[in-house]
Amino acid sequence: PPPPDCRTLFVGNLPYDATEEDIAKSFSCNGVVITEESVRIARNSVTRQSKGFCYIDFDAAEDAQIIMKRDRQLTVKGRV
Repeated sequence: PPPPDCRTLFVGNLPYDATEEDIAKSFSCNGVVITEESVRIARNSVTRQSKGFCYIDFDAAEDAQIIMKRDRQLTVKGRV
């Protein structure tokens, strides 16, 4: 589990073609709205291809905790 003051979550196992919008839609829930600007997809510096993981930044640590307590079977573009 993340520390109580954590405001950034690591998300792995993402489809390579997932966009910031796809990820934000999949993780927004329970009153926590994630914007595209909050999602940072790790990309290859030359090809700009996604590396299959991202970081999501939250305004409040409580929002990150809400997302962490959510059902773990979240899907992004059909991938768990």
